[in-house]
Amino acid sequence: PCLPGYACTTLGKTNVDLVNDICDAGYWCRGGSSTKTPTSLSIAASGFASGGGNCDPGYYCPAGTITPTENPCPLGTYNPNSNGQSLAACLPCDAGYACREYALTAATELCTAGYYCDGSVGSQMKSPLDKAYGDECPKGHYCPEGTGTPNLCEINTFNPAYRQAECQDCPAGYDCNVEGIGAIYNTTNINGILITSSIFYCPKGYYCPEGQGAQACPQNTYRDALRGEKVEDCYTCPRGKLCPSGSGDPNLAPVTDCPAGSYCIDGIAGDCPLGNYCPEGTLFPQPCAPGSYLDSSVSNPESQNDCLPCTAGKYCPFYGQSQVEGDCQPGFACPLGSSSPTQEICAPGTFSNGGVGSCQDCDVGEY
Repeated sequence: PCLPGYACTTLGKTNVDLVNDICDAGYWCRGGSSTKTPTSLSIAASGFASGGGNCDPGYYCPAGTITPTENPCPLGTYNPNSNGQSLAACLPCDAGYACREYALTAATELCTAGYYCDGSVGSQMKSPLDKAYGDECPKGHYCPEGTGTPNLCEINTFNPAYRQAECQDCPAGYDCNVEGIGAIYNTTNINGILITSSIFYCPKGYYCPEGQGAQACPQNTYRDALRGEKVEDCYTCPRGKLCPSGSGDPNLAPVTDCPAGSYCIDGIAGDCPLGNYCPEGTLFPQPCAPGSYLDSSVSNPESQNDCLPCTAGKYCPFYGQSQVEGDCQPGFACPLGSSSPTQEICAPGTFSNGGVGSCQDCDVGEY
């Protein structure tokens, strides 16, 4: 019979050509084969087996292979296909899996939670530690079962330890505002005193509930300290101050005096109403004094000087008027800024028919 690993494809051969008669790669030739690509094994009455077959999944068969299990795929690889011709037919174990046995046809064992299995080489271990096939999950990351590449901890989470399958919620008072956070604070020993610091403290003007990130203090409140945890940690805006949402940081969002020309109630600036003026920091509008008024022709009034004097011939008797009241009475004069319809009585020899700023001299022959 033809030698194992070879095929005698013609009749009457007296010897085997060790170069040209070798069994094709991707097949195995048991002996007595008549083809270099056998697909079945024949058993003679004598019990002699001849022929061969396709190379099985999980194996590879270079030219001249004799048995189907001669070349199993090594650890860290698998081969799902038939007729593998070389070691290249064995694929690296998929990312997130470990191939811990020989001759595998598929990657079915998931990498252990807390570890990652790199698919570029093909892991031989479910919990690799050598960095050749993967490693333990690093800080700032999480690795559930079947991880091929460590996952960055998401925003509002962190992970201070190795070998973790999931990240922790950011604690109250901290703002985990980037991905991949490991430690949220540092502790330094200064002269025997442990000092804790962090770049992730909840910022001024905000509060940070657990796992929710920074929430701006509502309008009419402020917070001028770090590490706020709940909305109750925001303080009520001082009277006469302006506190928009997120107020408290003196450099970024300071609490300010109510601007001149406006008044502030509940931390909100409102336009100064007609008939009033509003100095800087005003909680309540200040009414223009009698003898003056203030209409829409003046913008952002901030002092009594911005109030308009009552028009000559008219009078303005009340505080906070937005227009003049009426005409001066006959027999009287109402100069600019009058507060009464009888502001100045006409002197002997003068008269007024009303609505004038000054009395007139009587004509000759009249009194």
